[in-house]
Amino acid sequence: MELLRRLTDPSKTWQGSQLGWLGAQLQFACRKTFDFHDNRFARRRYLDLYGVLHGLVEVPLPLRGATFVDLGCGGVNPLGLLVVFLALGAQRGIGVDLDEVQDIENATLAVADVASHMIVDSGSIAWKHALPPEQVLKNLASFDLKKLRRGDHSGIDHSRLRFCRDSVYAMSIDAGEADVVMSNAFLEHIPDVSRGVREIARITKTGGYSVHCIDLSDHRRYNSGRGPLDFLTEQPGAEMVAGSNRLRASQFVAIFEREGFEVVRATPREPTPVDAEMRAKFVEPYCSMAIEDLSPTMLHVVARRR
Repeated sequence: MELLRRLTDPSKTWQGSQLGWLGAQLQFACRKTFDFHDNRFARRRYLDLYGVLHGLVEVPLPLRGATFVDLGCGGVNPLGLLVVFLALGAQRGIGVDLDEVQDIENATLAVADVASHMIVDSGSIAWKHALPPEQVLKNLASFDLKKLRRGDHSGIDHSRLRFCRDSVYAMSIDAGEADVVMSNAFLEHIPDVSRGVREIARITKTGGYSVHCIDLSDHRRYNSGRGPLDFLTEQPGAEMVAGSNRLRASQFVAIFEREGFEVVRATPREPTPVDAEMRAKFVEPYCSMAIEDLSPTMLHVVARRR
């Protein structure tokens, strides 16, 4: 933090060949060191999300000419992941989140960065649909890459890529507009999942797909050492606990089926040990659920709009 403060101090002027060399080394070291999933601007994050939301989905999802909607895209880098799909031939990408974009210039630079990755080596992110550079350039021809590299938001083709500051309950997207609606660690954070999935069904065309990775765990485990299912012992009947609706895998599946989708695949992942003694400590309805429905801490859902 101290280094960042000094480097961004407007009263300082940094120059000199030795400083330039050190700066180059720092730049390359940072690019390598910070290429991990939790960095929202990292190539690794795009690779991971492409994998779980498209590459590893054992269903032939639409791509060329398709419209992708990314729910809960956040305000830090709301459009970066969608650029991956536009580079592969999708026609439109729409990011949806209640948060406003925190820094438009940096968000635009992120679009330029993803485009660069895809042009130079699309297989480093989209390994299943890698394309030659000339095809990626053709797919992104309507974007002004020079403007994007300067952080100029006008370089984005807004007819193909846009951000909507909307609630998932009422999106400014036409009925049947989306071919693929996707989200990562989002659906567990909305209180009324049925209402949200009903709106997802509205914007998804018949035969279109909904692909979601859902974190079923107590999110406090990531920063406070809590157990992944500790929130199941708290506040019976509470709508949200620690920012989560606490729904289990079978409940999510039932909601998708009830709201107009056929669940093609529902894959519970990352189980945590649960025995009868632990289950007895849970509040209702969890203490009455089957152990196999309680133990998964992640769920991957692929659903087709009926």
